Amino acid sequence: MLEGPREKVSDTFDRIRQDDRHVEVKLRYFGESPDRMFAEWAMLHDPARAWLWSIAEVAQDALERASVADYKRIFRILATNMEAAGREDR
Repeated sequence: MLEGPREKVSDTFDRIRQDDRHVEVKLRYFGESPDRMFAEWAMLHDPARAWLWSIAEVAQDALERASVADYKRIFRILATNMEAAGREDR
């Protein structure tokens, strides 16, 4: 998920697509949101904490079958978990 001003998000997505460290990059949803879910999170050096789908599920096209609602739900869960983790660090 990328958040921010439309032009910056589009530019960042284009850079990601052109970067050979990323393969099979696909846009799942592009739209407006009234609030940012990850306003305090910079992804640069933050390793993934857990897989959302197992490797087997990804191999069986879980990403292709997921709906926009599925992706939004997942990012809301991540945002909530990160917010809770931030409170625990204080």
